[in-house]
Amino acid sequence: MKRALAASVDREAIFELITLYGRSSDIIRERIENLFRAIESPVAVDTLIEIVSSNDNTVDDPLTAAALEALSKYNSRPAVNAVLRRFDNTRTSDAIDALFWTVASISSSEARTALENAALGRKEIALDITRVAAIYALANYPGEKTSELLGELASEKNPVVSQAAASVLASMSHTGSVR
Repeated sequence: MKRALAASVDREAIFELITLYGRSSDIIRERIENLFRAIESPVAVDTLIEIVSSNDNTVDDPLTAAALEALSKYNSRPAVNAVLRRFDNTRTSDAIDALFWTVASISSSEARTALENAALGRKEIALDITRVAAIYALANYPGEKTSELLGELASEKNPVVSQAAASVLASMSHTGSVR
């Protein structure tokens, strides 16, 4: 039931859930958060992007965090770019830690280019920590192309970026993920 609902939710339903969330018990709130995490509807992606991009919604807010998690699993560049931009604009340490692992777990095929660009510091990515999270996510794409990119990043002058790339490359070599 939840999967069917998550696959068919639209903008109007999302805003109805947000309204319901504000006046619900903890149990209902948890169920709404879980539904947000599971959203797969292409119609809902733009609304989720709008939610996570709004400065009115903090990363500490459970629905925003759930929307970020849903977008990180969605197989589209705009969704992943929204997650990366939000991470790059986050300043609280707890939120940075949670978002780091959300970004590092991204593995959808459409996300690869966005992650490569973030790792290279392209687009609007300004923070080293965002680049490092993208570098960690690249481990989800084993192969020669990833190894070459990580090798390039490992020789970058920025020590935070070069150390992260070298670490991920070594880890991939150790687990046999490098081809």
